[in-house]
Amino acid sequence: MIEICEPGGEQDVRWVMAALRAAGEPELDAVPWARFTDECWPPDSVPGLLRALYDPGHACRSLADLWTRVRNEGTSDVTGALAVPFLLRIAADPAAPQRAELLNLAAEVGHREHFGTDTRASLFHVVDEQDRMTIDGYGRIVAWTCQAAREAVTADAVLLIGLLDDPDPAVRANVAYALAGALMPPPEVTAALRERLAVETSLAVRASLVLALAQLAVERADSDVVAWTAALWVDPGNPPDVRFAAALSWLCATAEPVPDRMLDLFAEVVDPRMAETMDDVPWPNDSLRHRGLAAWLVVFLGDVPEVQADLVARLAASPHPSVRACALRAAYDLAAEWRSWTDEMITLLADRLHDTEPAVRRTAARHLVRAGAAAAPAADRIAAALDDPDPEVWAWTVVTLAHLGDVRAVEPLADLLSRPAYPWPEPRRHPDGSPDPGNVLSAMRPYAGRLAPVVVARLADSSNGWRRLRCELLQGLSHWGEHAAGAVDLLTDLLSAPDTDRTKVVYCLARIGPPAAAAVPVLDRLAAGAEPGLLAALVWARWRITGEGAEDTAATLARLATGAGTGSQPLRLLADVGPAAAAHEPVIRARLSADNHTTTRVEAAFALWGATGNTADTVPVLAAVLDEPWDWHPFGSAHTTVVGYLARIGTAAAAAVPALTAFLEADRRLGLWGSKDPVDWDRRCQQSVTAALRAIRPDVPRGPR
Repeated sequence: MIEICEPGGEQDVRWVMAALRAAGEPELDAVPWARFTDECWPPDSVPGLLRALYDPGHACRSLADLWTRVRNEGTSDVTGALAVPFLLRIAADPAAPQRAELLNLAAEVGHREHFGTDTRASLFHVVDEQDRMTIDGYGRIVAWTCQAAREAVTADAVLLIGLLDDPDPAVRANVAYALAGALMPPPEVTAALRERLAVETSLAVRASLVLALAQLAVERADSDVVAWTAALWVDPGNPPDVRFAAALSWLCATAEPVPDRMLDLFAEVVDPRMAETMDDVPWPNDSLRHRGLAAWLVVFLGDVPEVQADLVARLAASPHPSVRACALRAAYDLAAEWRSWTDEMITLLADRLHDTEPAVRRTAARHLVRAGAAAAPAADRIAAALDDPDPEVWAWTVVTLAHLGDVRAVEPLADLLSRPAYPWPEPRRHPDGSPDPGNVLSAMRPYAGRLAPVVVARLADSSNGWRRLRCELLQGLSHWGEHAAGAVDLLTDLLSAPDTDRTKVVYCLARIGPPAAAAVPVLDRLAAGAEPGLLAALVWARWRITGEGAEDTAATLARLATGAGTGSQPLRLLADVGPAAAAHEPVIRARLSADNHTTTRVEAAFALWGATGNTADTVPVLAAVLDEPWDWHPFGSAHTTVVGYLARIGTAAAAAVPALTAFLEADRRLGLWGSKDPVDWDRRCQQSVTAALRAIRPDVPRGPR
């Protein structure tokens, strides 16, 4: 166990820096770098990088390395606090390169980690309470580093005040940011910021000065800040940048509801020029640059979906195409967060499929395709875009309708899959969250007769980018079951092709069932030398196709379930074999214990039920997964698997009803963490939970929210 360092000791960087300041001007060689340097870095790494900042030929790389070294992924290293006085002095030298970036780093070292989202409740928070309770690997309180860095800024306040008149606007903006984070700065700081604001001409610097003054006032609990910022933002005589920054500051300074008049202001002043201005203001995180000012602003308002939706609607009607596009990103984000606002936001996106500007239509299409079944209420409006002249908009529209199983997607989807060139940008270059077409076939099972030949031809030719869709097409075929019988020959050939996910192909053949009998000899040949994971799929597929050898299949799967490196897959397949697996009950029960991974316990529980019909020992295991706190374990793949199994078990799974009901009644989505398509994921989860509740309690009508 790591022991917490004593305050005021030799590991307390606050006291060390105070002693260095008392000794006079900072000197690199006087700093005890080695004492605070992690063992994986050379002791002279930070001072070496600081020296290199003076060299124009190495300054850019040295600064990038310094960011990584002292502010890695938003967390400040102790050596970062020690570097602050030197960063400030280098930035004060007019001949030094990248002076604004140096000031920004010096300021950031004193800040909490603020990746993710900016909100009115957090933008002015420099240190989190959690930092006061967290220690690093050497027992040092994390908050000590931030405090030491902020004290260093305060100690050099006079130097920074002098830079408020620097000819470089980026320097002036970052000076304001640094001074705003100073710990208990002298009154001269506020006076200097006000004096500069009175004469400042740069839009970004004016906004930064307003934010800095407001943050300092909030920090010292000055109640006048609310009236001061209100006077600035309501006055139409003030420049838009000042009004906008003052409105943000007012929101940070009070918990009062967002006034309707402020929403009018945002709709009026948010334009490309304001976006460019705010891009040069140090306060917002990278979300503003990646998602756009409009999307950032909607999140900034906090968890008030009715107000956020109002602002989204106003911004989506902006005369500026770039603002409308950003508003659509915000619309999807709002739908991804709140179930009750999904239909309204999806309708807004569908309406913008008919925008006059192609870039806006593309943004709408890229987000609608991620909504999956949630786009159903807007299906007619979406289908009206099938004649869009933009090839990307058309392609996304086809896929969106295919996700709905809409008959209007049949012929366009056949056309799309027949085209030589892959119609979408590469995911890594995609500007809207890297959407992909996903499983375009699952909901199109009723039209398999028309689409199967096209899908087979597409799988046979995966050139020109189409290889990226191969896995999704295979997954879709597995959902078609026997309706994919026309693909058996191709699937059999794919088993021998290079760069093929054989397990996915085998699953497809298994789901097709008896019509895939021609593939059995190939399955047998592959089984002779298959690794355990593939072998499990092969023996199970053979049984699914032929109906023969259930006991032998169960024995092989049970043996594989006891081996290393196979995970829960053999247990999942063993459950499908049913009562023929009863002889292997001891193997299955051994994997019910808490020592096993959650997924293994889940699959073992269902396999035991499938083999023996036992519910007394299986339902509690499954229900326990749903009872885990969702704050830390979002509703993910393990949960959806459990829900499907509970639906199969039926009325004996009544113990899970409270957890299932709570999931359906929540307004905030509990989607899979990191999911690219949270709306679609959550809607499918709702449908699964609804089906499970109907199976368990058929007398209680329920439906997705």
